[in-house]
Amino acid sequence: DGCWCELCGLYRTGRERRSTESRSSAASDVYKRQVHGYLLSRRRLNEAVNRLRFGGVVAIVGGPGWGKTALMVDLLKRNEGPFAYYSLDEEDRDPAVFLHGLVAALRLIDPGAATASLHLLESSPDLRRDCVGIAGLIAAELQHSMPRPEGTRPEGTRPMLALDELQVLPDDCSTTQCLRAFLEGAPVGWICLLASRRSLACMQKKLLSQGRRLQLGGRRLRLTPLEVRAWAVSYTHLRAHATVLELVCPLLLEKKNNIINN
Repeated sequence: DGCWCELCGLYRTGRERRSTESRSSAASDVYKRQVHGYLLSRRRLNEAVNRLRFGGVVAIVGGPGWGKTALMVDLLKRNEGPFAYYSLDEEDRDPAVFLHGLVAALRLIDPGAATASLHLLESSPDLRRDCVGIAGLIAAELQHSMPRPEGTRPEGTRPMLALDELQVLPDDCSTTQCLRAFLEGAPVGWICLLASRRSLACMQKKLLSQGRRLQLGGRRLRLTPLEVRAWAVSYTHLRAHATVLELVCPLLLEKKNNIINN
């Protein structure tokens, strides 16, 4: 069961509902690589991410409508390596829900990922006590399953894991601690994209000291005049040499006509 995401142009599979007896039925909200439609490519932000030679964490922070998810999809589309996308909601405040969803997403990248971790996840008598250790084990299993050092992968072919809507997690909840443990142990060469409407408590100083942490927000996340022009030319087929005023006015007129017609 799934649906098309019109914004991203990717196919999204639905989250299966869990029963209290069996948490193993949980599945992640993920996007499979089926692309259609138009999406503005943010070349300068893609280049900034590609400079993370040994992978790391990219925090995309901004308010509603700032283009966080659109940027994530652009980064995933431009990357030739395997990827997975997982969108969190309030249910993920339960570490069992989050860890099942995380494993499901990771298995789109590596089908054999986290076998031992999943067994512990299913058999733990006290998951709130064990969840942080299990999250660290998931990362360790990924590290050991890599066929070659991930830092040797060519630029633009690194595995990417995108976690969206992280603002639903309180700073002090068990899931935030699990995420912190996973990020700290994530394999070298992997890139983890994190999107949130507020600053992230799970960002690691250790990654910053290693040059493996990138923050994209505020002015850096906004469209530049050149990016606005590129979008307008591609989307409306206007003249490439038109001024900003000549580009914006027809768009405003089109919007006004649509409002009147509707």
